[in-house]
Amino acid sequence: MDFFEIKIPVMEETTPFDYAFMVADGLKSSGLSIVPLRFKTSAADSCQMNEYLKKYVFSRTPDWLVLCCGIQDISRQNPKNSGTSPENFKQNLLDILETCRQQQIRVILMTPPLYTEDPFCLENQTLALYADIIRETAATEDIPLADVNRLMLHVVKHKPYPEQNYLTSDGLHLNARGSILAATAILQALHVPKSIIKQSVSNWMSQPDTVRIPVTLHMSLYDLEKLQTLTSRNGQTEEAWVNKLLQGCLNKDATNSKDTE
Repeated sequence: MDFFEIKIPVMEETTPFDYAFMVADGLKSSGLSIVPLRFKTSAADSCQMNEYLKKYVFSRTPDWLVLCCGIQDISRQNPKNSGTSPENFKQNLLDILETCRQQQIRVILMTPPLYTEDPFCLENQTLALYADIIRETAATEDIPLADVNRLMLHVVKHKPYPEQNYLTSDGLHLNARGSILAATAILQALHVPKSIIKQSVSNWMSQPDTVRIPVTLHMSLYDLEKLQTLTSRNGQTEEAWVNKLLQGCLNKDATNSKDTE
């Protein structure tokens, strides 16, 4: 559950790679002064969200609420817990929207991210029913829609590395690339100009230290001693030295590619 509150300090630490932070950054580029205020609730299904809103959100008097649910509603469908039926899910959504209207909070509905990056798995097929309910509710209630589910489906079906997670860190939780996708969907729902979204995405993609890739280097002891001598001489760690070398190679390759175009 995420919301954006004008001129209210951040209550929980956010990072440049969090989609709430990215949305605020994109809106600031549009000339708005908006600070993201993010609440994380574990195992929050649509049945519980009204209580979470009353307990954590309404006292902060937010202007906007970005409401995303569905994952927990289907993940609870097991022999010990039947989960939330589509009918109850829709009623829960309507109840939350009515509560927000009473509190004069504007809502953006967001379809849930995929359950895994396998678009054809049973969980994602089930989740599609709940995403459809969110789309229908957004249309009938005239509420902005950030259709993250549909965008993710399109991307994972065409991702360049089918065997690897592309938008998530573990198949479910969004990584930096997935956060950019979610932020883009929300900014589009708020009708932020395409030029500003494009520039924001470029800035986020260029943010240093966004991704950490564990790499194992194979070398002889002689080569290790050479590497340690180089790093000691320059006052660097082995990791920093390799990072600098790799960045230089990537920049050189990018320059060569431009020269050949």
